Amino acid sequence: MVSKRIIVVNGGPLYPLRGMYQVRVVNQIKTLSKQHKVSFIFIYNKENEKNETVERLKDFCEEIIPVRTFSQTTIFRVLRKFVLKPVFKITGFPSEYYTLSNFPTARKLAKTVDRIGGDVVITHYWQSAGFFKFLRGKYVRCIDTHYAVEENINLYKSGKYEHLDNKHLGKQLNWEKKLQDRYFRISDLLIVNSSIQKKLIQKTFPDKDIIVVTNGQDLTNFLQYNGEAAGLPENNVLFYGALSNQFNNKALKRIVDNIFPALKKEIPDLYLIALGSNPPEWLQEKSKVLDIVVTGFVDDIRPYLKASQVSLIPLDSGAGFRGRTIELMAMGVPVVGTHNALDSIEMKNGLHAFIEDSDEKIIEKTLLLLQNPDIKEKMANSALKFVKENYSLEATFGKLSTKLLDL
Repeated sequence: MVSKRIIVVNGGPLYPLRGMYQVRVVNQIKTLSKQHKVSFIFIYNKENEKNETVERLKDFCEEIIPVRTFSQTTIFRVLRKFVLKPVFKITGFPSEYYTLSNFPTARKLAKTVDRIGGDVVITHYWQSAGFFKFLRGKYVRCIDTHYAVEENINLYKSGKYEHLDNKHLGKQLNWEKKLQDRYFRISDLLIVNSSIQKKLIQKTFPDKDIIVVTNGQDLTNFLQYNGEAAGLPENNVLFYGALSNQFNNKALKRIVDNIFPALKKEIPDLYLIALGSNPPEWLQEKSKVLDIVVTGFVDDIRPYLKASQVSLIPLDSGAGFRGRTIELMAMGVPVVGTHNALDSIEMKNGLHAFIEDSDEKIIEKTLLLLQNPDIKEKMANSALKFVKENYSLEATFGKLSTKLLDL
């Protein structure tokens, strides 16, 4: 097995870290660099984000190349606002794909990749794979999918996008499926973050080489945290995630309207902790009259997780991978959530977490944990062992590194 020259391409800077997708790319680069020579190309707009990304990753990469393309020009911004946006709305054509894979941008990325040269090219999200068409060198072409359009189509068909223009969204998803499949077809390896995604994609591409690489994380900072807990009410349940996300928002409303009131009937001094950036206005208003603590964005989540008793994740959405759930489990916070929320993690119901879909069952299992410290501790310990064995960097991106060594 011979180490490879790997070029990782991303449609934006990786710092400051704002989302789990950035964490995934960062950890992928760091882990691959242990056995391979890694170069990183990324599109940027803001100088401070470019500089921070370069500074943070320079010790892990042979070469880092920030690229400004047609998509960052004033001409493009004017074109997008006055021409492309109305056209995209009418046709449903995905604007993100056009931004990342328009002709000038795709050509520039391809020329940059060919200048570096290597054995493997990994691009993140199919929307940024337009440059594959212009590559001159012979590479193993990989797409780290992060999600599958089929997941969003299933959500659309089941009515989960209630607040959006469904007619427009239907057109957009149809375009996205065609474009996704176009680039999946010319790729050599697809990297997905759950077995659910693999099964969905295999319906269209039964013979495609697909590797499941879940969102591995450097859990050291969570597992070895010895700091103080945040000053939260002792009896509490937690919701943790980006609060501007439409599916998180819907799950939070489900907690506030149905689950939390039922829990308080049994535990009157119970508080709900809403931990995450961009809390919606409706939640701020509720916190004035209900026992809800809204933290907003915090620099270090660990003190808050350490102070939390049970985390609730009643998501209706089954798309993607719940990377933040791994952080909860690594900090010893038991989890109660729906199948849609937790199936991607592939843990055992009743041992590593409680997985229930109805409000009544979620309430029942949450009370079981809150009122029985021994059961709560046993589940927390089982979950901790599970994430150590399955979601460390070595168990996840290390698997990808070995796969690339074998090519």
